Amino acid sequence: MGMRNALQAVVQATVGIATLAAAAAAGEGCFSASSSGGTAPSLEGGSDVTILDGGGPEAAPEDSSVQDTASADVPANTPEAGADAADATAEAATDAGGDAPDDVVLPCVFVDGGIYAADDAAATDPTWALWPMPNPPNDVAAGAPNPETYTVGSGGAAGTVVDDVTGLWWEVTPTGDAGAFPSDTLAEAEQYCSTLCLAGRTDWRLPTVIELISLLDFSGPSGGPLINATAFPGTVAATFWSSTPAVTGYQNVVDFGGGITASADVSSAGAFRCVRGGVAPFATTPEGAPAGRYTVSGGGPTATVYDTQTKLTWQQTPTSDAGTFPKMTQAAAESYCASVVLGAGAGRLPTVNELLTLVDYSAPHGGVAVIDATAFPGTPAGFFYTSTLVAAAGAGRIVNFYQTQVWTAASTTTPEYFRCVH
Repeated sequence: MGMRNALQAVVQATVGIATLAAAAAAGEGCFSASSSGGTAPSLEGGSDVTILDGGGPEAAPEDSSVQDTASADVPANTPEAGADAADATAEAATDAGGDAPDDVVLPCVFVDGGIYAADDAAATDPTWALWPMPNPPNDVAAGAPNPETYTVGSGGAAGTVVDDVTGLWWEVTPTGDAGAFPSDTLAEAEQYCSTLCLAGRTDWRLPTVIELISLLDFSGPSGGPLINATAFPGTVAATFWSSTPAVTGYQNVVDFGGGITASADVSSAGAFRCVRGGVAPFATTPEGAPAGRYTVSGGGPTATVYDTQTKLTWQQTPTSDAGTFPKMTQAAAESYCASVVLGAGAGRLPTVNELLTLVDYSAPHGGVAVIDATAFPGTPAGFFYTSTLVAAAGAGRIVNFYQTQVWTAASTTTPEYFRCVH
């Protein structure tokens, strides 16, 4: 991996001396201006140091799903709205004859607000989606909700992208040796993210597998990279590490080349990308979805399950004429789902990213479906169709509820399980 200077000299807000001292005492800094040679920036004129700044990538306007921060509406509680307060703090410090003293650790600071507010959302378990799942253009064109949209950071936030659907704040391109996209072991990837200071924040981390899945864009080119290329230029078509464990010695990974999920030996090399926001400190939870996640309505073949986080309404158990969990071809499953009413509207076959929000990554592999068995009783441990197709004619994406993985079905005419959604 090589040594990386991950603790970059980034100061994203001008603050008073008292705030600096408090931040230093709290250990929040990532830039030190010491008497041995560093020079602290003046506290005067702080309004010219902002996060939401113009000058985003020229490519951004070409994709309607991606905007730069200059074209985005700036909410009232963003750092720009607080510039006057920052100026007042700086002016007061100057009037008092204060300059930033030697050996003050300048904090990596960002004032939360607007599109970044989701980073304060609480979570009971990081392995579950805590937001609606974004869908790429091909799935949206087929009727899926929540089209993917991104806001590209510029100025002080350059090198970052905010997912406007999930609220997650992503690093665009980690810096590897010789400037290449890094390929490291799991431990090295975790170390890089945990020590990263970017866009005024130091709470970057390796993403969970469901967070990483939210970036998969199956409208991408055959062979990948299967990701929004305007928001994430230069992404390699490779396997990316997640923070979600699989079996002992293995970690869940997402392949942005083939669009599959799998597990990899933790000592092997893989690509990675850091993220922040969206979860509280990670907690160990028992098998099954967090309490209150699902709301079951009705009973029998008409019962539905509402996911309070993704806002999707699921068919609890599809029923065949024989009263068993049915298997159909993909086309037949799509027709069946369109004929059922779920909650407030007609059903449809879910996209692959939506279906993956039901996977319980805490469940052991052992002959039972990796899904919350209370909310979805009787679910077989097998392959489930999705509406997402692949570039190859006649092939589709399926989710394996025996091994928590996405596979490619060579033919969509083979009968498989399915579950409808609205």
